[in-house]
Amino acid sequence: MRRTNFRTSLTWILLLLALVPITVVGAYSAVRLAQIQREAVGFRNGLIAQTAAGDVESFLEAPVVALSQFKLVDPDSATAREMLRSSASSIPFIESILLVDADGKVRAAAVSPDHKMRSGISSDSNDRAILSS
Repeated sequence: MRRTNFRTSLTWILLLLALVPITVVGAYSAVRLAQIQREAVGFRNGLIAQTAAGDVESFLEAPVVALSQFKLVDPDSATAREMLRSSASSIPFIESILLVDADGKVRAAAVSPDHKMRSGISSDSNDRAILSS
């Protein structure tokens, strides 16, 4: 059996004394860096979500205000039908608007002109009949 001399043993001990702290610090740094990156991604995702929610809210604000005016008019009146037609044509992402009473009966309706052209509907006179078919 070969015996290690003092010089070799001392070299190994000093090498281990130098490498162990570096390895421990490196492992801790890697774990901490991963944690910091996860937190940063979560923070950025939160900011993106808040921005998107604000954009959606501001995009829908005008149509919601326009549609909330319908609760102030009689659904059977000519004014309500004209307001419906105007809103259906001025809000680009709405295909149709229905005013429904508490029993679920359609009291007034309007279909946007774009939707009428896409679906081949040519008459503007009877939106209620168009929507019930």
